[in-house]
Amino acid sequence: MTDEFESSGSVDRDSGARLQERSGRDPSKRQGDRRLRDIAVVLPIALLLTFLPPYVRIFDQNGLLGGVPLLLVYIFGIWSLVILASALLGRRLSQSEMENTTEGTQATAADEPTRSPGEAERGT
Repeated sequence: MTDEFESSGSVDRDSGARLQERSGRDPSKRQGDRRLRDIAVVLPIALLLTFLPPYVRIFDQNGLLGGVPLLLVYIFGIWSLVILASALLGRRLSQSEMENTTEGTQATAADEPTRSPGEAERGT
């Protein structure tokens, strides 16, 4: 039984290595990119859920926090956190996208044979 699991693990590593060779990217980086995109989809949904009446009613009290009503602290606090999370997420997504384009450019340049200046002028 142990041999079956060990052999399947080696197959997964081999297919991962082949996938990396074809795409020029590490599969774990692609998985990280996918997680970032998933978070980008979930973030606005989570924001909407936090503004549903059951959650808002918790903070709709007569209490004050620093002279500000709790409801306003809650609404603007959540709003600020979502803006901060969106900014950080956008930065990570843009860095990831820039890495993808530079890796793709490097892989394409590495695949093309190098020509001397004379060959390029002759078109051969």
